[in-house]
Amino acid sequence: MHTAPPRPDHRTDSDAQIDQRLARIERSLAKVDQLTTQIPLLMATVTEIADAQARRIPDLDDRLEKVVALMERMTRPQTMRSLEALLDAVEQAPNLISTAVDIADDLMAKAAASGVHVESLVESTGQLLGGLFDLATSPEVRNLIESGMLDKGAVQALGRAANALADVRCQEPQPVGIVGAIRAMGNRDVQRALGFLVAVGSAFGHQLSEGPLCGPEKQLNHGA
Repeated sequence: MHTAPPRPDHRTDSDAQIDQRLARIERSLAKVDQLTTQIPLLMATVTEIADAQARRIPDLDDRLEKVVALMERMTRPQTMRSLEALLDAVEQAPNLISTAVDIADDLMAKAAASGVHVESLVESTGQLLGGLFDLATSPEVRNLIESGMLDKGAVQALGRAANALADVRCQEPQPVGIVGAIRAMGNRDVQRALGFLVAVGSAFGHQLSEGPLCGPEKQLNHGA
């Protein structure tokens, strides 16, 4: 009995490469299928984490609304144009700084050529800036700012008083006695000014009732 000879394998190298690619695709699809089955679990985990963070931040909804409002404002055409202009200025800053340095060098050279001692000028400028900084941070200036002297109403009142002084600065003052003072009381402007002074005197007296103008150290020195 004769056995049949084996059939020749007609598969080519190309067929083998196709089989290998198909096998790789099947393995990849299997991984995608596994990942797809895990997506609901991942989403549930992310949701739990987000809920936990939301419970830690009671005003999370309000913050998110503010973020959305801020994003809406930032993406407005006018805001975008302003941001673009700002970015352009930032990009041009090195050139502007270089130009400013060149101008400063040129001014220094001209000053030196004119006989100005540049080093002394720089030193004096530094001392001036240091003095201004010391003055701006001194307790006296802070007390002046907090005292109300620079209040808008106080500045307006002082401005009107200065205008009145400027209007009469060139007039020759006339001697006024008791009779003249009584006669001047009939002038409505004088009455108005005296009424203002009386109101200021009343308010100033109330301020004096809160304590002496001088501190304890100055009172001791004055008593000595």
